[in-house]
Amino acid sequence: MKFLEERVFSTKTMPIVIILISLAGFFIGMYFYWNQVINTPTYLWLFVIDCPLYVLLSVVVIALRMKGRSNKILNYITSVGLIKYGLWTVLAIILNQGDILFFALPHMLMVIFGFLLIPYSRAKFTGFLLIMGWFLFNDYMDYVVGTIPPIPMTYMELIAYFSLFSTVFFVSLVYTINRFMNQNKQL
Repeated sequence: MKFLEERVFSTKTMPIVIILISLAGFFIGMYFYWNQVINTPTYLWLFVIDCPLYVLLSVVVIALRMKGRSNKILNYITSVGLIKYGLWTVLAIILNQGDILFFALPHMLMVIFGFLLIPYSRAKFTGFLLIMGWFLFNDYMDYVVGTIPPIPMTYMELIAYFSLFSTVFFVSLVYTINRFMNQNKQL
């Protein structure tokens, strides 16, 4: 449970390395999304850059932690976003027979970091509802408004159902794990 504290933040070097790798991932992701971004109204950009957004938020989470600070709601949103969009991308790559090594591996690292953030994430029930609403709204933007990244349409229905399921499942999972962890601390 204290993996991040013991392994990542025990030295100054490791967080900086992770930040630099994450920033590189953010810029690579933005390069991938660039044509879609420049052809999308500015007010929708936040809904286009799913993976790069949560990788960038992970940089903020690490930078805050390096300064001895933390925001449990930000950690919660970042954790869910990394897991959800990391797995979504891996599924889309596998279904559409994309480059597994180049694209799937970095997205699995997103998932791993998202799971590592869970113990540092917390929200009250109203926060849980707002976070659930944010991710459901993002699903709406992707599959109704059309901010989804350009992928083959072959398995779009399956991918859309997976996205909706993963929103409900992972937002609920992070909330439930933290409720359970807090109850055990009080015993």
